[in-house]
Amino acid sequence: MDDVELDSLIARVRACSKLFDGDHVLRDAPMTDERIAALERERGIVLDRQFRRFLITYGAGDFLYSQIYSVDPESEWSLWRQSQFVDGIGYTILPFSDNGCGDYYAFGIVDGICSARLYWLDHELG
Repeated sequence: MDDVELDSLIARVRACSKLFDGDHVLRDAPMTDERIAALERERGIVLDRQFRRFLITYGAGDFLYSQIYSVDPESEWSLWRQSQFVDGIGYTILPFSDNGCGDYYAFGIVDGICSARLYWLDHELG
C-alpha cells in the first residue's frame, strides 16, 4: 500500500467511524522528523519509510481498534516498554503494534535497517 492509498483509506474510515478521533482517543502528538532522526541515531536503526511517515502524520497511540507504538522511549506507547520481552528488539526485530494477547506485528531489521516486510510474532511459537 502506498502513501496515497493509506491516506485515502484512513480518510474513509475517519469519515464514518467515531472511534478515530475524540476525547476517548489517546494518542501522542505527531513526531517531528528531527526527533525520529535523533532516536534512530541513538538506537542505531533506520525506520521503515512508511512507519516513519505514519508517526510524523498521525502519532503513536490509539488507532481505531489497536495501538501503534512509538520509537520514543518517553511515549506512553513506547515500543521499547510495550514489547520489552521480545527477543532481539531493536537488533533483529522492531515491534510496532500488538493484538492484545501477547502477539506482535513487527518489522525485521537487517544491518540496522527496518525492512518494509511485516512479521507476525506469535508468543506460542516463540
